[in-house]
Amino acid sequence: MEDSALLKEFLGEYEKYYREVLVPTRSEIEDTFNPWKTDPDYWAAYSSKSKLPVPSPINRVWANIKRPESVVDKIFRKPVDFPDSLAPRSLS
Repeated sequence: MEDSALLKEFLGEYEKYYREVLVPTRSEIEDTFNPWKTDPDYWAAYSSKSKLPVPSPINRVWANIKRPESVVDKIFRKPVDFPDSLAPRSLS
């Protein structure tokens, strides 16, 4: 297969992976952690008998989803880590 066709196919697969896996997973994580960060009463059940407030152990939730160009660049920079090169299975 021609390199440009392979790249185009990979980018299409990445777009699908982005929509179907990465974005929903990030949303799930945020939906889980945000109440822990923002609700001061959430951790009250775990507090001791002291009058001191119990701080949330969650300080910040950060997610980074790579741009398609960055993914392709990484695959080419680290061929040992991605032996299948631009094959869709490299996304996993």
